[in-house]
Amino acid sequence: MDPTGRTLSAIAEDLATGRTTSRALVEAALGEIARDDRAFRAVDAAGARAAADACDTLRGLGLAPTPFAGAPVSVKDLFDVAGTLTGGGNPDWRSDQEPAVAHAPAVAALLAAGADLWGKTVTDELAFSLAGANFHYGTPDNTAAPGHVPGGSSSGSASAVAGRVVDLALGTDLLQGELSRVVEPHAWPAFKARGRRHARGHGHQRPRSAHN
Repeated sequence: MDPTGRTLSAIAEDLATGRTTSRALVEAALGEIARDDRAFRAVDAAGARAAADACDTLRGLGLAPTPFAGAPVSVKDLFDVAGTLTGGGNPDWRSDQEPAVAHAPAVAALLAAGADLWGKTVTDELAFSLAGANFHYGTPDNTAAPGHVPGGSSSGSASAVAGRVVDLALGTDLLQGELSRVVEPHAWPAFKARGRRHARGHGHQRPRSAHN
């Protein structure tokens, strides 16, 4: 659930009853990004619209794979998305990468459920911070406390959900313990993957940091 009160269940009901469409959700999200894109590293607007239209068609035929099919989703820039570069919040690291040959398992699961995956969100550089800032790409907005840092390292994912730009986002918990629940209060709106196997696909090494 995002802090404004819109739940995935409510979105699914709106989609099922025709009160909204996948395309309408995507257009609203793209409008928000046009106003403030600091949470995002990359956005595939054309792909988002095409996927939304496909979901709307399937839902009209009663063939939507899940009730949430077509909901806008983004992933932290530590997750492999097939055919794209995984940047880890660092342009030098990104420049040495080859396009991912497969989706990370967590990404693949979302896509199998019909998620409209169309953006990668900002992470702290190599996920090596608790503030949520990135010197290279900027700092996502903290919608709950404007003027304050969003917290990290999944700052872009949390900001995108809290700002109602997307309905679901993937983040990571590299601390994997009680400390992370204290220092990452921003991360509650997003789903966080624990462990390397959820975030990475095949054929890549992770960015090294003190958290690994």
